[in-house]
This record gives sequence, structure tokens and C-alpha cells, in this order.
Amino acid sequence: MSVWQSEEQRCGVVLREVFAWLEGRELALAGAACRAWRRAAAAPALWRRLLAAPPGTRTHACALLTQACVITVWVYTQLDSTNIQKDFIDNMNYWHYCRKRVICECARAHAGWRAGPRHRAGAPLLHAALAPGGALLALAAADATLLLWAARAGAWAEAGRADLRARGWATVARSQWATAGRLLLTGSLSLVSDWELLVLHVDDDGGCGAVYSRVRCSAGAAGCWADPAGEAFLSFELHRLGAGIYCTTVWLNAATQETESEYAGVTSPLLRIFNEEGAHLTHALVVQSAEPLSVGEPAAEPAAEPAAEAGGRAAYLRAIAPRAADEARARVLVAGAGCRLGAWPVRAPRPPPLQASAGGGLAERVRRQRERRAAPEPDAPEPDEAAVRAGCTPPARLARLHAPLVGLALQERGRCMWAVSSDGSATCVSVPALQLLARVPGSAGAGDLHYVQPAAAAGLVAWPAGGRAGRVHWVAAAACAGGALAHGAAAVCCVLLRDGVLLVLAGDELYEWRSRATPQLDARGC
Repeated sequence: MSVWQSEEQRCGVVLREVFAWLEGRELALAGAACRAWRRAAAAPALWRRLLAAPPGTRTHACALLTQACVITVWVYTQLDSTNIQKDFIDNMNYWHYCRKRVICECARAHAGWRAGPRHRAGAPLLHAALAPGGALLALAAADATLLLWAARAGAWAEAGRADLRARGWATVARSQWATAGRLLLTGSLSLVSDWELLVLHVDDDGGCGAVYSRVRCSAGAAGCWADPAGEAFLSFELHRLGAGIYCTTVWLNAATQETESEYAGVTSPLLRIFNEEGAHLTHALVVQSAEPLSVGEPAAEPAAEPAAEAGGRAAYLRAIAPRAADEARARVLVAGAGCRLGAWPVRAPRPPPLQASAGGGLAERVRRQRERRAAPEPDAPEPDEAAVRAGCTPPARLARLHAPLVGLALQERGRCMWAVSSDGSATCVSVPALQLLARVPGSAGAGDLHYVQPAAAAGLVAWPAGGRAGRVHWVAAAACAGGALAHGAAAVCCVLLRDGVLLVLAGDELYEWRSRATPQLDARGC
């Protein structure tokens, strides 16, 4: 082989000298030409030069992004060796990971997106959820139809559907997968103001199976899985106890009745939450945490803005770093209402077993029932706020957002989550401390948001930002800076795939966007 054909010798030297004249977008596209160009375009020096871009040039607009990626390397050098071993999966080399992080984040930020195919569903879409393996996509429609699409030959095609109008549903509002092929659906009913949670079995090929469980919940209330295996789920029931005094009961429900024991628990109250300022709990997630929470005194009132000092930036970069699979040991419920996020520990894995003799014998139960009918209890006076608070479980952690909460998504690496507010801004909070780590401001005209679903992957975050143009904001995770994408209708949901594909629900269509960034050398985990 000639020395000019060798990637490590003269060919690589010449390519790097030529690539030094390219901007970030052109450099990312050049890496898709061939293997030799890919190796040359992945040189860290080519990306670090963006830091020296003078004001007014094209590269200056992305200088802060590149600087943040380089700061990531510096922050990780300040961590002790024990924490470094915890934070990097599969014992990957520490410096190798930092180098990959700089290359991947810069390539994503500079390359941008290109529009892919659009898929029409036939009805307005409200929500989407990707199965854990990535093979199926569940689409919730406004006409109470659940669509299950599968990626076949590089395109999405319908694999199955379920019409829930026969079960009295008016719309399917939300969906959430469990690892056991079970799908948790939330929707409104036709003839009453209540909502309902439904556990549906889904086959591997997309076929809809049996309904395992159905539970009523308050209108607009949130519901979520209590464990990743799909053995139990949470439902929320709102109570009005007095003038302007509300509390929410969180119920722990079994996902299925397939058990050998007739005394297996079906449902049980888990905790009661006081609704601050009368705001309704609309978003909830149960997350795995390495730090257990303890409930004691009410959490202190938090600040509404993230910390601006260097320690806050370091905490954010650490939160988006990889985590070992066995690090999570405790479960934490994170629920939002209005401008507040709260965290509570979840200790019960599923409802306790039924006690057949707990209420006494049959004769004793009949006697008590007759006494209640003969002498009904007088109406109790309305309790005051102090009495209601005393009967509720205070949150172990609190976070205050800049505006009312309209969307919540867990970061793929599990140490933080992104909360979208009604003004189109997105805030990153740590798990389980709920420390405000970073905030990306919204844009003008985003005041019409009411419920959206953001997406937070390993290196990218995307969320609907409101407006008639259907704007979707996206940022590179390590830098909190990116751009916006426009659609033909108001966007309501974002889904990020592992291969650099962004799915957006807008109107009755599924938009597909593909990142222009070429896969960089050894870019696993970025």
C-alpha cells in the first residue's frame, strides 16, 4: 500500500490540513464520504479550533457550545477515581470518553437536521411512546384510537391498532411502556368527567392483546408505572375538602390479576399529597435513584432559577454523565403541579395482600352495617388547611419552576429530568435532589402550551415550544444550546431514537427528522 493511501500517514495529514478550512457543518458532512475522511474529520483539533473563532464569523455563534464541551473534560478531571469508575459504563477509558464527548457534541450542534418522510395517521395525534427495544411506537389519537407502528424497511408502518371507543373512551391522551410488553394508557371517558387508566398487553409483532387492569382517576390526572417491570402502576384521585383546599390520593394498583392467590392485593393508598395553591397534579414519573429519600420535615422553599456558579455547572455535567446499571437502588416519585415539582420515596413494590378476617366475621360486619344505616353519622365540618396538611405526606424535595409545568421527561441516563413550562422554556433538575441545574429560555408566542411531551436522550433534548408554526426546540445536552424546527401544525410530542432520528407529532402527522451529523469514530455512548 502506498504511503498516500494509508490513513495514518500522508493521506491523513493532507486531509486534516484541508479540513482545517471547513466550518462545523461542512466538516460533519465531509466525515460521511469514506473511512479515511471519517477518521480525519474526527480529529479533536479540528473541533477545538472553533474556540478561537473571532466575533462576527460563522463559527463564533457556536463557540460557546464548543467551549462547554471542552469544559466537560475539565470537570471530569476534578472527580475522584472512585466516582469516575461509577460514572462510566463498561469500564470505558476515562480520557477516551471525554474525547468522544467533545467530538460528538460539536458534530451534533454544527450539523443540524434534515427533513425526512412524513406519515399521516388519519386522526389528530396527542402522544407517542417508544417501546424499550425501539421496535414499536405507540401513538395515542384524539378519536380514542391506539396505533402501533413498527419500523419496517426504514419506514414506519402500522402493525396494529385498538379502538377504545367501545370501552367508553373519548380520547387516548397518554401512553407509557413497561419492559414486559405492557402499555399503560390514560384517557378521558365519554359520558362522565372522570378519566381512566388501562393496562394493555401488546404482542411482539404489534398486536393488541388482553386488557389486564382498568382504574378510574380524576380528570386530567397523571398516572405512571410504579416499577420498570410493569407489575404495578400509580393512579391519582383529587379530593376537594374545603373552600380552596385540595389533596390528591396516590393509589398503588396491581397491573394484572394473573395470580394463584385469591387474596393478592389489588389496590391500596400509597400517600396523600396536599395540592399547593389548588393546582392539579398532572405529571408524574417513578425514577430509579442511587440516593434514597427520607420523609420528615417539609422541604425548604427552593429558588426558581438554577445556580449560576461553577458548582452548578459541574453538577449539571455530572448529572448527564453515564451511570452504572447497578447504581440505582431506590425508587422515587416525582410529581408536578403548577410551578412546583416534588419528590417522595416509593417503598411498596405492589399492593399488600388482602386480609379476609381483618373486618371480623360475617355476623359482626352485618351488625355494624345495620347500625350505620339506623343512625347515620352527621356531616363533618369542613377541615381547615392545617388539618389537611397534617394528614398529607410532605415532599422530601421541592423545586420551583419559572412557569407552570406542561411536560416532563427523564434523561436517558437517569440522573436528571427535563421539565417544560408553559412559556416554552425547559429546565433540567437533578434526581432525586430536584436541584435546578440548567434552564433554556423559551421563545415569543409560546403561551398556548397546555400539555406536551419532551424527549431527553443521551446527548440531545427536544421539546415542543408552542406557537402556530409548530416550533420544536432542540439542544445539545452538554451545552444547552441548539436551534428550532418548524412544522405545519402545533407540535405536541417529541421522540428521540438512538440513531439520530427525531420524531415529532404535529396535527395528524408524524414528522421524521434526521441529524446531519455523521457517526464519529468510536462514538458509542455519546
